[in-house]
Amino acid sequence: MYLPIREMTTRLLKQTLDEYSNEIQEITFSTTSHLGDYFEKVPTKIEQILETHGQNVLPKILRTLPDLIRGRVLLALGESQKAKRYFNKNTNEQPHNFFAWNDLGVCHLQGDKPTEAAYCFFEAIKLLDKIPVFWDNAGEALSRLGLHEEAQKCLENSLDIDPNNAMSQNKLGIIYLKNGEFEKAQKCLEKAVEVDPKNSLFLNNLTTFYQRTEGQNRKTSDDEIGRAHV
Repeated sequence: MYLPIREMTTRLLKQTLDEYSNEIQEITFSTTSHLGDYFEKVPTKIEQILETHGQNVLPKILRTLPDLIRGRVLLALGESQKAKRYFNKNTNEQPHNFFAWNDLGVCHLQGDKPTEAAYCFFEAIKLLDKIPVFWDNAGEALSRLGLHEEAQKCLENSLDIDPNNAMSQNKLGIIYLKNGEFEKAQKCLEKAVEVDPKNSLFLNNLTTFYQRTEGQNRKTSDDEIGRAHV
């Protein structure tokens, strides 16, 4: 069911951004296996266009895009509060749009509203429970609320779907570490680094784990472990 939406939006981009069409066409929609991948690629490409042509073209670009993509672009540019109004509109008009619910949750999370964020993430999960990032984001929100047992379950669900989700491995490793489950923590933190060896957050967390558990068996203090971000 995703292909018609992707093709429709591709045509919209190509028709209304003629002067940038060559750059837009560099995005390979035909090989996108999931609409979620597509939503990630469009904001990234538009960021590159802004770097080339300047920020003054952003309003014109936004006017041509569907609300969900407008919000995604603004979110990618760090404008979460501006993005939120598009996601709010989208969830009101299309309450079955799981991506809109997830992205609205991200906006709330960035605005330090984990309760509202958790609600949005679980709305997305109710609609489609097979996307790891939904579970990962829900785990992050619950963790910020101090609901670590529930957060752990969400992250485990994420990894049941995709064992190579490095962010979920990292977050779950931190929870295990706080619970004193060092063997599980080590396995998760090492897996995160194995999947994404250049990620400084994962490297720092694993290094801290080794430093704090070498020759002893004690918990690592919360302020010494880097906080995982969405």
